Amino acid sequence: MRANRLFPIVAAVLGGCAGAGAPTQRPDSPVTAALPPELPAVEGGWGVPVLAVAGNPPLGLWVGTHGLGLWVLREPDGEWQQVTGAGGPAPDAVVNAIAVRGDVVWYGTAGAGFGRSADRGETWQGWTPEEVGGGWAHVAPEGVAARGDTAWIATMDGLRITRDGGTRWLCIGQTGQPPASGTGCAETVQAMPSKYLLTLSVGADRRIWVGHLNGIAMSEDGGRSWRTLGPDAGVPRTRIRHVATASDTLGRAIWAATETQILVDSSGSARFTESVVRVPGWPTGLPGSPRSIVSAPGLSQTGPSILLSRGMASGTGAEAYRTYYLAASDRYAPAGDMWSMTWWGPPLWPIAGSSVGIARVLGGQVPPRVAAMREPPAALARPVDPARPWLARPIGDAANPYADAMRPFGEAMGDGAREHIAFNNPAGTPVLAVGAGEVIESGAGRLVLRLDAAAQGRTLFAVYGGVDAEAGVGARVTAGQQVAVVARATGREHDRLLLELRAALDAAAGLNGSEALNPHLWIQPMAGTGIVLGRVVDADGRPVPGAVVNGFILPYPEETPYAGLPTYAAGVAADPIHGENFAIGGIPAGEYVVGVDIDGVPVFVRAVVQAGRLTVIELAP
Repeated sequence: MRANRLFPIVAAVLGGCAGAGAPTQRPDSPVTAALPPELPAVEGGWGVPVLAVAGNPPLGLWVGTHGLGLWVLREPDGEWQQVTGAGGPAPDAVVNAIAVRGDVVWYGTAGAGFGRSADRGETWQGWTPEEVGGGWAHVAPEGVAARGDTAWIATMDGLRITRDGGTRWLCIGQTGQPPASGTGCAETVQAMPSKYLLTLSVGADRRIWVGHLNGIAMSEDGGRSWRTLGPDAGVPRTRIRHVATASDTLGRAIWAATETQILVDSSGSARFTESVVRVPGWPTGLPGSPRSIVSAPGLSQTGPSILLSRGMASGTGAEAYRTYYLAASDRYAPAGDMWSMTWWGPPLWPIAGSSVGIARVLGGQVPPRVAAMREPPAALARPVDPARPWLARPIGDAANPYADAMRPFGEAMGDGAREHIAFNNPAGTPVLAVGAGEVIESGAGRLVLRLDAAAQGRTLFAVYGGVDAEAGVGARVTAGQQVAVVARATGREHDRLLLELRAALDAAAGLNGSEALNPHLWIQPMAGTGIVLGRVVDADGRPVPGAVVNGFILPYPEETPYAGLPTYAAGVAADPIHGENFAIGGIPAGEYVVGVDIDGVPVFVRAVVQAGRLTVIELAP
């Protein structure tokens, strides 16, 4: 009976969001009243980016944010409270995973560890990078599951399992690699095909499913042995971004998402087939990259909802897992970047964590600052061809080729600024030369290449950090040639390549007399994406440091989520051709509304992005 009561509500609401038009909704409708209040707004932003959502009355609604820690709404008509205190997440943490079971709450972060409360957030026990190591402290998106005293934590260094609330840990790493030391593990097992985990799901039968860089692995014995699922099981050897146990027309099923496909195992045999998702009004495939898969509670006649980088697709009817409706957010990009979802009510209603907060866009609502624009901005930034040949990418497509979106070039960092971009990959991943040149430094942890390419007549250097060099000093290399591998990190760091591009200050200067340039303006953008750059200036034409440019979506890497792009900190060098104070690559082709606050004045522009080209934006009051 519960399913019969819920289905008309959910189907009617989701069906009302179909098509390219903007659905309307009465402000006093029951569905709107059931939605939680907005999180406290970020000054100068478009809302609070929410990466994780969990809970329901009477457990409270828990949300993890991008850079603003963990928040809880204990009563539907109450106020949001930020969770702080010893052992809890820091107020500026990137919280990307939450599991709530009764009084027990677990959280995970992107790089700052994980923690547990047994009293609904009053007190906490935390595990920090200093205690467990950097890779173990980097939790996968929605990579925490909990049942009673048992918890599973999926990380960049493998899977951690506790059966006693965190007193003892079983740590499961990669086959053929030595176990990490000093990680607080009572027992270690090296049994997984890959330690770099991207997603986690634990079924009612306690089977453990993980997605990694090269497919899916499944364990039926608590993690001590693993079955690798590859092409023979219908799973492509590629990055599996989400695995979920969800209902479909045949009952319980295992769903999985690559960066472009939806896979389903409805038989329970661990054999997958591709589910062809069709969205009315969308020509082919999904209108965005899959983020998460969430089933409707008690509704076996519907397929799961698929959260996307451009909205949410949800099914109704007998063929629900093949016919989907797209939320209105797709019309208002960037509102539709949705990372996590739960059911909130009564009446039960899907609410998602999105790039602008709790995703009211499912009801046809858009970010307040976008809604305030009566008409789209007249200013239009169009793409142009690059002014110089591209350098090659330093990590191949078969690995994890995406730059870390959470830590952009030029961001303020202590007393200085971040002068590199990062590529998060496990130890042993091949590292490639970005261009032809000569190796002038080679050793453990670092390699320096003097490139044949130049920056307006100045010598250009590629500096690789976090690597074990393979090419020796004096070696001549060509673009795309392997010159190193990612090194095994120690301490609070995790495995990753750090890439700097540096230009000599004058024709006679060497590496020591150089300045860092943004690599995004030099290396080849990924297929189907372009590069956005420009300037944010005040009324007097002076560059504004630390302003956040909103409006773009980076579909991946989801494990290092992107929320907004800060302009360069004071003292960061601009490119000699472009003179920019912000730039980022990997933006999917399309049209965007871009906005920034300049001394309290919101400024907007429309921007067109095309694959392989540059879009130059000027933002001024």
